[in-house]
Amino acid sequence: FNLRKMILGGRASSQLIFTLARHNSTVAGQSVKLTKLTNGLRVLTASSNNLVPFVGLVANAGSRHEANSKPGTSFVLQQISYEGDLGRFSSSYLRLLEQSGVDDYTISRDREHIVFSGHTSQENLDSNVSLLLDAATAKRVDWEEARSIIVASRRSKGLTLEKLDEFADHFIHQSAFRAQPLGLPLYSVVSDKYVKVEDLQQFREHVNANITLVAAGVDHDTFVQSVSRALDSSTISGSAAKSGSTPATKYVGGGELRVPSLDDHTNVQVAFEGEKAFGKRSAELAVAVQILDNRLSHIAESKDLTSINSRQAAYSDAGLFILSASGPAGKTDDLAQILVNEVKRLSDVKADELESGKKLARLDLLKKTQDNAGLFKFLKTQVGSDEPVSVDKALAAIDAVSAESFRAALAAVAKSKPIVFADGHTHTLATVQAN
Repeated sequence: FNLRKMILGGRASSQLIFTLARHNSTVAGQSVKLTKLTNGLRVLTASSNNLVPFVGLVANAGSRHEANSKPGTSFVLQQISYEGDLGRFSSSYLRLLEQSGVDDYTISRDREHIVFSGHTSQENLDSNVSLLLDAATAKRVDWEEARSIIVASRRSKGLTLEKLDEFADHFIHQSAFRAQPLGLPLYSVVSDKYVKVEDLQQFREHVNANITLVAAGVDHDTFVQSVSRALDSSTISGSAAKSGSTPATKYVGGGELRVPSLDDHTNVQVAFEGEKAFGKRSAELAVAVQILDNRLSHIAESKDLTSINSRQAAYSDAGLFILSASGPAGKTDDLAQILVNEVKRLSDVKADELESGKKLARLDLLKKTQDNAGLFKFLKTQVGSDEPVSVDKALAAIDAVSAESFRAALAAVAKSKPIVFADGHTHTLATVQAN
């Protein structure tokens, strides 16, 4: 099938229809623009003063969209996109990337997305866009290749206690979203005993039908033209399946688990319901991260704990609000209770503390979007919105946070049942008071 026909329904590229408003920004010369083509493919860009563009293809096709009976499908497709070589590109594909002027090319995956991305140059924009489309859509699933990936991944990516970060991530999300697709393990793999190549191909078609081309540091109209030329010249196997509905989710929460570790420290994570709308980042919680970081650093000094802090990335990829801390062995219960208590104490925030948190949240956002790679990550969270949020709008939202809106947002977080995961000491975890 011709890629242009698959995505644009056979219409010529000159018939692209710009159906979405363009949203302009004034921060550091940035502007955010979104165009929706006639058959649904989206083009999202942010201009910047940085000279090296960062370009990617983002598909709303992560583990969240897998059927309950086929967990791990997105993982297998991610690996197939690496030319079937489990994390390493084939030498021929690497040469093609180099000849096309693509650098730092990666394929990543989370619960919401599969992302193909890399740095490029302005003069190599067309070839980069073509590579992205080909890598994401052009290859039919070969069963023998898929089976070898499944067998190898079961050895290398099995969810075990030896990989505590992955195990903790799975436990937290399973507890938060019990019996829902969002609670499936991100690193699970399918079994070659029951999966069919048709299942993998069906998910491939879901990828094809949920594509956004994203670029940071590129003129919007120039990028749309590059996408148009790539659609005219590329071919793929597959069909343009209708975009499926996003699985609904409901936070459940609760649950405590401690696992043994050889480390002489204890590490604790406490998770709460963070965002009602999946993938959104409220300004209030961005400010809360900064306030908690300051508060917990003071507690660490007063309680003689080796380390205690809120994670800088205080959201999971499913919108959960997560705090983590580490300290001496035997302090697990103290650490967990401190984290729970501090979230509940945020309702007593003082005016000067709130203003300080807002300034730090602004600075954090500006630091994260100062280069095109960071700006691309910021854009990635906007691919599902018809009104993408530009950096200046996000900054304005932080400025607009009031004591009332902050307390309301954090009261909703504190009302959710916390989830506690700890590793280090082996005695039974004492009950953490949630109320």
